[in-house]
Amino acid sequence: MNMKKIFSLIVAALMVLSLAACGGGGASTTASGPASPEAGTSAPEASAGDAGNSDAITVALVTSKRGDNGFNDQAWLGCQMAAQDYGINLMDAQAADIAEADAAIRNYSDSGDVDLIVVVGANYTETLAMVAADYPEQKYSMVDAIMDPPMDNVSSNATIDGEQGFLSGVISGFVTRGDYAESFPRANTGKNVIVYAGGLDSPVSRAGAAGYMAGVLYVNPDCEIIYNIVGSYQDPVKAKEIAMSGVARGADIITGNCGSGSLGLNEAAIEAGCYFIATSMAGLDPTCSLCTSVKLTENEVYDEIKAVVEGSFIPGGERLGIANAYCDVSIEGVEIEYPQELLDIVEEIREEVHAGKITMPEDVSDLDAWKAANQYKA
Repeated sequence: MNMKKIFSLIVAALMVLSLAACGGGGASTTASGPASPEAGTSAPEASAGDAGNSDAITVALVTSKRGDNGFNDQAWLGCQMAAQDYGINLMDAQAADIAEADAAIRNYSDSGDVDLIVVVGANYTETLAMVAADYPEQKYSMVDAIMDPPMDNVSSNATIDGEQGFLSGVISGFVTRGDYAESFPRANTGKNVIVYAGGLDSPVSRAGAAGYMAGVLYVNPDCEIIYNIVGSYQDPVKAKEIAMSGVARGADIITGNCGSGSLGLNEAAIEAGCYFIATSMAGLDPTCSLCTSVKLTENEVYDEIKAVVEGSFIPGGERLGIANAYCDVSIEGVEIEYPQELLDIVEEIREEVHAGKITMPEDVSDLDAWKAANQYKA
């Protein structure tokens, strides 16, 4: 596990302990912000830094609703990590839809008191572009998407699509082949088959699928990966049909990136008694999850805030991955005692990616050529 992720977990634990310690009746510090009640956004939360520190920068976070342990919660964790390190003042608005996000961003911009407005989620790129054009002196950060075209007052970052699932693919390759059978009893089908369901047939979707599949094939070149497109990011029924079709052909690991369709993938794994891999901690199922392909959104947000604190805010954007601790594999919360040997191999391969020795294929159509040129040697 990389050091940033470890630090994230430590900070989360400290925040829980801090809240528990304050439960004895001490007055809580609150900070009102410019998010409009009429807009329906939640009231901005208290600063996790020093709300009375006039020298500290003020950061406003705009996300969709939190509470599912997904990337919006991770974004808030990133703010708290920055508050721990830099004593920043925090404001927060959770939007139910794009109109509410627009209102929150505009209200924070109107106030003139916010040094950085961080907006999380690719669905808000058009909204942010319109608001940022109206407030050229305000600094903004777009997290989980790259602004195109770039803007002079917006910094943006996102993950390298293929790297999010690559290390989960490495684990899958070993498990479905039958390695470490005692630790992974759900994978003893002897078929060496995996099913992957993509949401839409888009370049982003194919790049993500290619990265996971590359991880599988890097350590298990003979694995059969059944790849199908759901046609939507909101169709659990179709996703489950694809998964069960793969199970009928011997698949013992089910994964994909198909939005709420992953609920159908999870149901299929439960019914079939095989393994499931989600693409965020929000989809973790302790019963049948093998691991989770994660974006470390907390680190993305932390780095955006750090840049403003240190005076290194740069407009534009780039995609970063494993080497920058922006994506990884997590085994947190799974009911599996992982063999240390396998964890050591995953760490070895993680370091190869970090060193630039392994790069991801950009499309599923590139996998055959990629596999021929990239094979793990124990």
